[in-house]
Amino acid sequence: MAAYLPSNGDSLAALAERDEANAFTEQNFIVSADYTTASVLADDVVTIFCNDCREPLQQRTLEKILPEPLGPLGTPVTVTAEKFGTVRKVYIETLQDNAVSNQLQKLMLAITPVDKVLTLDTGHSPFLSDPAGLVAHLTNLE
Repeated sequence: MAAYLPSNGDSLAALAERDEANAFTEQNFIVSADYTTASVLADDVVTIFCNDCREPLQQRTLEKILPEPLGPLGTPVTVTAEKFGTVRKVYIETLQDNAVSNQLQKLMLAITPVDKVLTLDTGHSPFLSDPAGLVAHLTNLE
């Protein structure tokens, strides 16, 4: 859901660099002095992660968001046809996503096909902005 869908050898950082339509910039992505974590400026958290949420949920997101470890973001993944290729995959695309743009979502889906694509007209956090729509999609999976 609103996620990176890597191919063999991709890292999250490499996929993010391909995303020309997300809201991340060098000015709002702050790396810690020891280069172990990164965070988003508080002024940009709502725009990126919960642009379509009600104000109380935006405020809660601001209060709860934590820095992300950088190690996993830059580590390329290994996926194989024998393992990853045999797993049934469902992708929930988010049309108003400012973290993983819908443009990048469509590109990743073209490169790594999945069994089913479900669509929500939400930002990056449909579990906050449209929980009923998300639950309806999940409960209707076959």
